[in-house]
Amino acid sequence: MTKTNLLIGADPFPPYQYYDDQGALVGLDYEKVRAAGQKAGFELEFILEDWALIEEKFAQKELDAVFQLPKTPEREKNYLFSKLLRNGVTEIVTGNPLLSVTAISEIGRKKLSLGLIEGIAYNEEIQALDQGRQQFYPDNEQLLLALGQQEVDFGVFDQGVRIFLMEKLAVQNITVIEALTFIRPLFMAFHDKKTQILFDKYL
Repeated sequence: MTKTNLLIGADPFPPYQYYDDQGALVGLDYEKVRAAGQKAGFELEFILEDWALIEEKFAQKELDAVFQLPKTPEREKNYLFSKLLRNGVTEIVTGNPLLSVTAISEIGRKKLSLGLIEGIAYNEEIQALDQGRQQFYPDNEQLLLALGQQEVDFGVFDQGVRIFLMEKLAVQNITVIEALTFIRPLFMAFHDKKTQILFDKYL
């Protein structure tokens, strides 16, 4: 029986999917998706690019699947979603242990700043924050370094990314605002129902 070739996309997001120093594709989510696809009998090829490019290619059906995707009503109209890939944990953190808030809106009221990554879609509460309180960075590394140097008051991080980068960059003075931590269910998305069913069997 001939194996079906699948092209699967995601954005670089260590420690979940990224190229290591030797140029090998590695990562926690990548390994989980790869193992499920191989058990389902597919030949897999992966592509990591900026998320805007991945989403466009998937919408144009140049990709067979993507992974690490939150569900939205609009996406559910257009794509088939797998069962849960994993729960992402989003944290609000600070490099100043004297700072504390109990809501995102409090950052605005106290005239503090929140560090965000350019091009990332955040939830409604974060998007509603006064734009003068939002401070944008090109990537998570730059945001973490800015927090460590207290150039910005708070930052939004995926928990796994924060832990990975704190070790990589030797940044230690980061405090998590536990009350503002929230869960983001993440999935694979497909165009083909049979492919989705086969992945679900092994995820």
